[in-house]
Amino acid sequence: MHHHKGQLRRIASHAVHSGFGSLLHDFNLLHHLPYRVFRRRDAFARASADGRALCRTLEELGPGFVEAGKIIASRSDIIPRPFQNALLNSHAALPVMDVTKFTKLLRRAIGRSAINEIGSIEPRPYRSNAVSETRKAILKNGKRTLITVNDPKAVYRLGRNLESIRELAPAIRTRFAGIIFENILEEFERRAGLLSDLSVVAARVEMLDAHFEHHQKITIPEVLWEYTSRDVLVQRWHNYPNMREIASGHKKTGAARTYINRYMAEAFIYQYGVGGVFILRPLLSDMQIGAGNTVIINHVLATGYLEPEERKQFVAILYALLEGECESAAKVLLASHYAAGRSHSYFASGIQVPEPKKAPISELLWELLEQAWHGNLHVALGISMAAESVLYLEHAFSRFDSEASLNDNLRLAIKKYIPEMFGVKKTASVKEIVVSAISGSDPPIRRGGDAYTKSVAAA
Repeated sequence: MHHHKGQLRRIASHAVHSGFGSLLHDFNLLHHLPYRVFRRRDAFARASADGRALCRTLEELGPGFVEAGKIIASRSDIIPRPFQNALLNSHAALPVMDVTKFTKLLRRAIGRSAINEIGSIEPRPYRSNAVSETRKAILKNGKRTLITVNDPKAVYRLGRNLESIRELAPAIRTRFAGIIFENILEEFERRAGLLSDLSVVAARVEMLDAHFEHHQKITIPEVLWEYTSRDVLVQRWHNYPNMREIASGHKKTGAARTYINRYMAEAFIYQYGVGGVFILRPLLSDMQIGAGNTVIINHVLATGYLEPEERKQFVAILYALLEGECESAAKVLLASHYAAGRSHSYFASGIQVPEPKKAPISELLWELLEQAWHGNLHVALGISMAAESVLYLEHAFSRFDSEASLNDNLRLAIKKYIPEMFGVKKTASVKEIVVSAISGSDPPIRRGGDAYTKSVAAA
């Protein structure tokens, strides 16, 4: 306990000296400051800093705070929009290792005999995050691979950060009485587990691969389990141009972008609506184009998860928004809220249904979710994480082919899988799909003033 109190004092002191005294004041955390700093609390409480300063502060506090920042970035009812944008665009990563250190950590994790089977490791990193670094390598049998290695010191800091955030949780929970804070903490712990145990990431990769077992146009490279452990993940890597290189003109391909876009939209709808495990932050540099318009998705370290009942709900929300029936999308959120057993008082302010309009799907989706959050509705964290995934997918789409419409491709993809996901005909109306999505939800209990019908007009 003494260790935790000391850690909290250091965190609070660091935050207040970085210009975030007002946030500590709002969260009722100023009492964690050392006394010499607490005496000047009034001056600190008036100080404020921008989003970039927040990102720097989280990086200095440790990888756990960086990941926590990415989670709360999806909630405008928790953190102001300028901070949201900075956190979503944060690229916090380990300092680049030299090849000697990378090889030493790899040998320690997989053993000398296994590392002797590696022919060469590229000197430049392929990618890195707050606790690991990934490099391309070639095995002596000729297989090309991506090798991800955890830095033990960063993983240790992540564990310490997790303990500190658990200690902070009670104060933050009381600050957000109408928000399901436990879900956010659960998601953080889940992500911390994925970052610190790469064998769990490997299992997620295999789950994704199973989604596309019969999909000839989408490939998830296999995990080489003989080299994979808690601190190392080794996957096959294919020598094809990635979509970022093609979009920038650095590499050429004969692939038809129209088909690539369609296959990608189908792949993500299948992840959201059927498989449940989905790629959280799809990037162009992680997607290669192989022979026959095949898309190869590499480096899947960040994944989200939708519970079985949430899968139909999320796809129904997407489809209703794409078809311009925003009220139907809001009904799905309301049904989910009541099924979770939430009190009517949670959304006394109701939900203002967005006007139907032609806009990017991420804009429509985030507008609806923000209305729900600010109306104190319970929104399953899996759904907000899937919305984050759509945002990244849309950004990748626009960079790869500026003339492509993600809205149109997602609409076609959903129609393709309607029978499999909802158990209705492919020609089903939005209303029929919404009814299927919420059929497992308990009907709302109507009390004083019929809050359910007042919050959203009947579709």
